[in-house]
Amino acid sequence: MRCKATGFGQLRFLRFERLPNLEKWNVDEGAMPNLSVLTIVYCLNLEMVPSGLKFVTTLKELNIVRMPKKFTDRIQATNGHEDQGQDFDKVSHIPSINVRNVSSDQAWLIS
Repeated sequence: MRCKATGFGQLRFLRFERLPNLEKWNVDEGAMPNLSVLTIVYCLNLEMVPSGLKFVTTLKELNIVRMPKKFTDRIQATNGHEDQGQDFDKVSHIPSINVRNVSSDQAWLIS
């Protein structure tokens, strides 16, 4: 899936839920310029958050629910830079990141 530059100009809330065929998601710089809340639920084959999310400066909340550990580990923040997930830089500008993994009772919050 690809969100092209200037695409989805009025979109403020986006939720992906139970999309088993979604593996890759690309977001071009300039896409979704008004997005404030992004929720990803049970998209088990989605490999990573798109690099282009770092350009969505209006994003205030990211909710990750029931996603595989390999996905959530990529965005996880820790006290030291060495242990941060490889995609943390894509989401580090988002004030509220909520990760809930119901199946293993794993939950964490970045504020």
